[in-house]
Amino acid sequence: MSEGARTFTERFAEYSEGYHLMPGLVEDCSDCGEDDTDEFSCQQCEGCGSRLAGSRHVCHSFVEEGNPRKGLMHWSVCCDCLMYIANGDIPEGEE
Repeated sequence: MSEGARTFTERFAEYSEGYHLMPGLVEDCSDCGEDDTDEFSCQQCEGCGSRLAGSRHVCHSFVEEGNPRKGLMHWSVCCDCLMYIANGDIPEGEE
């Protein structure tokens, strides 16, 4: 890894600082559709900042100190972030 390059967990911690994330659809979210996956996206992942194109999945966050229903936010995250949020799985080759 080159000097100055950040690991997946460092990037994820930066983007999600102050939030608790949970995977999947939420009934009260006006941005949720019927499926938790966008077919394909070129948009930056909101979980780790990856700019690689690919599928994006639904996650939701709320302020850690607050009530889960207060300040609920809809996130679009890459598959690596979804697996990390759901299971703690770190992408292969990352720290």
